[in-house]
Amino acid sequence: RQCLPPQNFVFGTMLMREFLHKLTSKGYAHGTSGAVHCTVFARYVRQLVDCLDPSIEIDFNRFGGDTQRLWLKWPDIRKAIVYGAIPSAKITCIERILMTLEDAGSSYLGTLYAALMFVVIMASLVLVVVKSLDE
Repeated sequence: RQCLPPQNFVFGTMLMREFLHKLTSKGYAHGTSGAVHCTVFARYVRQLVDCLDPSIEIDFNRFGGDTQRLWLKWPDIRKAIVYGAIPSAKITCIERILMTLEDAGSSYLGTLYAALMFVVIMASLVLVVVKSLDE
């Protein structure tokens, strides 16, 4: 973890595992194998990446391997992610500031801000209770 939030958003394996789980829970998986059709996967990955940066080129060939699989399972997806099928997206300064304010785990500064807000809120509550006791 760094002092400030990262400058790039990495489409890592944990994000893609959760993404695959969501597709599976929505009924896009093939039976008990848990495989997702490559067209469905490509469409939803494109939408996910477009949320951050529409100009990012995704190497969909890495997901299919040499055989261009019709159904993708987690090992295929994980391998493609590890080998950089989706490049990282640059995070703007405003997004980094918002990340600091919203996510305590994004950086040490985010953790410090969250702790400070906790102390301020607790102090405010204590002052309200103390003031009500005097009356």
